[in-house]
Amino acid sequence: GNITYAATYTYNGQTYTIPTSGGALNINPTTGLITGKIPASYEGDFSVTIIANSSTGASASKTIDYNLMSQADFNAIEVIGPRYGAYLLAQDIGDNLMVGVGDDDILRYDFLKTGKGVIADLNEATVDKQNGYVDSVDGYKEIVGTQYDDIIIAKDGVQTNVNAYKGNDLIYSSSGGDIIVGGDGFDTVSYERSTGAVNVDLLNQNTNWGFAQNDTLVGIEALEGSKYNDVLKGDNANNTLTGGAGSDKLYGNGGNDTFIIDENDSIVDGGSGYDRVMITDDNSYNGNHISFAGAYTVGASVDVSGIEEINMDNKSYNETLHITVKDLIGSSEDNIVRIKGDLVSDFDGAYTDDNVQIHDKTAAEINNADRGTTTYQGVRYDVYDFGSEGKLYVEYGLDVLDASGNQV
Repeated sequence: GNITYAATYTYNGQTYTIPTSGGALNINPTTGLITGKIPASYEGDFSVTIIANSSTGASASKTIDYNLMSQADFNAIEVIGPRYGAYLLAQDIGDNLMVGVGDDDILRYDFLKTGKGVIADLNEATVDKQNGYVDSVDGYKEIVGTQYDDIIIAKDGVQTNVNAYKGNDLIYSSSGGDIIVGGDGFDTVSYERSTGAVNVDLLNQNTNWGFAQNDTLVGIEALEGSKYNDVLKGDNANNTLTGGAGSDKLYGNGGNDTFIIDENDSIVDGGSGYDRVMITDDNSYNGNHISFAGAYTVGASVDVSGIEEINMDNKSYNETLHITVKDLIGSSEDNIVRIKGDLVSDFDGAYTDDNVQIHDKTAAEINNADRGTTTYQGVRYDVYDFGSEGKLYVEYGLDVLDASGNQV
């Protein structure tokens, strides 16, 4: 009694109502399967649309296209109603039509065995099961993901409860002050859709500004910022923090963290643990010209501390990382920073990709540093020992440039 249904069919540009009596439209209350008959004879293409409306005002619809030569039976539309109390269980196969009838309805995909995660957009009221079927859903404020890698977009304007369940999931927060539980796996909350800057602290469970306002995050390992000036802080686990566009401030706290930055970010603080800065094609607007504190400015300056590894991962040639040793090398990991590049040889067999330019050192100072080579985690490095300033490990094959830009 909480859900009512209607049906139409469209032929030759005209839409007609299918009667809900006389056997033209039948809904099985046990299976949720809708069957019916077109009350006319047609040749060619036509479509049938089923509309489900709940007493709370939620509505969803599903359209199936047909091509039959005579009066047509239709049986390819399944409606799943509240047959399991407040739990609405999606099916593996079929385009399901699901409508919530109350504030406590939960849309559950944790029983799916398709081998693929879902792409659930609660604003568009669709769940793509990535197996050829797309569910139409409406009226839900709570969703449970699959055991695979899901993408879930929370519904704007209301508090959405997201339980990502298992897998490495990506959850987009909304404007509603959401409760997001990552569950098992390495889970990411993205504020890319936020209309303002966000301030998120995983360690102290503080969420402020923009779409992060009043969010509750549990079991989240990674954060993605907005296009504004964000503040993102990790916890004591291994986090990945991506600032996105804007002048962002990223703090790792404990754990072995990864920072994905662009030239606009202003602060990167790794905290304790073995931390990495990743510079990729996607976030390097000006090549790999990222200037750290005290270095010559190319684009912008980034204050970096507590970082043990810098990884340049682009697919371009002759990119340069500009650093100043005295400002880059901090007190962690015995004053060692490892710089890795994307080494691809040219037709002569020479490496021509990435360069490291040391802005506070002349060629003589670099050449006079204690030199050697070492292998760490399977990567071979040239070692430059600058005494009290620390050791710089540069991946073997990368060109090292002095302050004037000349190759050492």
